[in-house]
Amino acid sequence: MGGRRGRAREFTWIALFAILGAFSSSSSSSRKRSSKGSGRVLTLEQLRELARSVGFPAEQLDTAAAIATAESGGDPCARGDPHNPPSCDDPGSSTSFGLWQIHIPAHPEFTFAELVQPLENARAAFKVWVNAGYSWHPWSTYSPGPGGAPAAYLAWMPGGKYGPAEGAS
Repeated sequence: MGGRRGRAREFTWIALFAILGAFSSSSSSSRKRSSKGSGRVLTLEQLRELARSVGFPAEQLDTAAAIATAESGGDPCARGDPHNPPSCDDPGSSTSFGLWQIHIPAHPEFTFAELVQPLENARAAFKVWVNAGYSWHPWSTYSPGPGGAPAAYLAWMPGGKYGPAEGAS
């Protein structure tokens, strides 16, 4: 590969390896400490890059990152349904795991061990999104809240309460 496209693709892979390397480089002793959470939270930009790397189209990257942040706070070890403290070591009584909080009873093709790995969780989220007709409706944070409150993910979109300024990304 040559030219600008080749350099951009090379940069993308380097960035993805840097994101994932932060998670795989921890020692087993630090993984034991991860039972209180991974200690590493992905930023919106890192989540956008992760989503892009598994196939989400460019126009969906902000939404993918915002949903992951609303679902897990960007913690790859997040556990929910019911909510339990984050842990990469033990699923506990939870049934939804990782960045995009993939719900195992609805998606038994995925495992806890896979879903607490950022890249595998992103791949699972992409499959769920595609199988839902390229829709975010399987994620509760995409739907309006009680009493017509805005959907939780909107706060993390560009220009949202916690998201980057409009046009910044």
